[in-house]
Amino acid sequence: MDYSFLNDLNNAPQNQGFSLIPTGSNLKASVCIKPGGHGPDGWFTQSKSSQAVYLNVDFTIMAGDYAGRIIHQMIGIQGTKRNEKGEDIWGLMGRSMLRAIIESAYGILPKDESPQAQQKRMLQDVSGINGLACAVKIGVDVDPTGEHPDRNKITGIITPDMAIYRKLMAQEISQTAAPSNLPEWLNR
Repeated sequence: MDYSFLNDLNNAPQNQGFSLIPTGSNLKASVCIKPGGHGPDGWFTQSKSSQAVYLNVDFTIMAGDYAGRIIHQMIGIQGTKRNEKGEDIWGLMGRSMLRAIIESAYGILPKDESPQAQQKRMLQDVSGINGLACAVKIGVDVDPTGEHPDRNKITGIITPDMAIYRKLMAQEISQTAAPSNLPEWLNR
């Protein structure tokens, strides 16, 4: 094969980039941690500019027009700011997101405190979220300086108590919750 067509790229089409996933889109995504070499088994990433520690996570869209698109997200593990109770704000937000990922992936209602639900929320280590499929809400992160292009971000994890969950996940709610405790719209 003759590869000389690569010598002159003046006739090649200009790179068009791609459009962002619209804000408010609800999609199914798989979770993949990109190990940063910090902490137990190297799963965490240490910030280069502060003492913050986070999980560097890729959410890969699994279906629809945006299938295969990857959204990079940092999930806070340890930050520097504290709330009025002295709790790590970024760490609390990160743990909340991790819990929601587990609940979305396993069909656990957030208010389900049964032993089965509690057991599913227990992780041997954070690698337990690797490969899970969860439902996500998409947003757009706009750089106010204009130095970096706008990018998609995860603004929330969709859990089984939300109306759109069943459609996105196409799975039944975990049997750990008694049907009588489900909202009426989930029993349809």
